Amino acid sequence: MEQIIVILDGPDGTGKTEISQGLSKVLRIHTFKNPLEGTLFRNKTFQEEMKYVPEYIAAFLKQTGESIIFDRHYPAEYAYAKTLNRDFDEDKFWNIDKAFAAINTKIIICHKSTYTNYEDDLVPMKCQEDIFRHYLVFATKSSCKNYFMDTSTQNLPEQLSTIVNWLLVK
Repeated sequence: MEQIIVILDGPDGTGKTEISQGLSKVLRIHTFKNPLEGTLFRNKTFQEEMKYVPEYIAAFLKQTGESIIFDRHYPAEYAYAKTLNRDFDEDKFWNIDKAFAAINTKIIICHKSTYTNYEDDLVPMKCQEDIFRHYLVFATKSSCKNYFMDTSTQNLPEQLSTIVNWLLVK
């Protein structure tokens, strides 16, 4: 089977986890969601993680040919760092992006038409639009193939069909 690497990213509350789990079942590929994501964000250690972990993961995937679906990954650092005015190493970040592009990573950026009535303990609701705007900028600069999916309808079967069709396009 051909290697498939997918990153589902986007603002909080856009259905990434549900979609990644559904896609995992359809494609029979493991999904990975970092269980320490919230802790790393609260402790502001994402910057340290970004220095080493994504490049190791890209090298592992290149060497093994394994397929994977990430429920959030490195693109989030760009959107959230820009929105929250956090320092991060842009040169290092774009090198990570190139490493993932070299292994044909596809990025699906989930978003909603509105973020009203959304509550999150880590990021205020008022930041959601800015986060999405920074994902738009990310996609224009990324060397990976990106697809924007409006998840407002919460129609999982339709979303999975759309994603599978997009992934199959060479």
